[in-house]
Amino acid sequence: MPVAGVDPLPDEVGWAACLAHRAPGLDVITGTTARKMGAFYALNPVLQRTRLICAVGDALADSVERAAGTAGFCRPARHLAIRAAVRMLRRQFLWCCLQSLFLN
Repeated sequence: MPVAGVDPLPDEVGWAACLAHRAPGLDVITGTTARKMGAFYALNPVLQRTRLICAVGDALADSVERAAGTAGFCRPARHLAIRAAVRMLRRQFLWCCLQSLFLN
């Protein structure tokens, strides 16, 4: 996990100053895969058992996965764009490797 102030990242104050000076007016594209958290949650025993619940298990487990992906990836990207005063285009890609062990 990247940590502010640990090489190669600047500390929070230095980063904020650089951001305020350089970022306004930039066009930024960010993106993630739709199942970004799939690699972390596919082997989770609680979610594996949840998926076994008839009719609602998959939807419930997928909701947990999407909420975690939003909190961990989408929300921080939006926050960065707002803080940097940039125009941001966000894309979500519906791609995954067909041989992935993380497919349901």
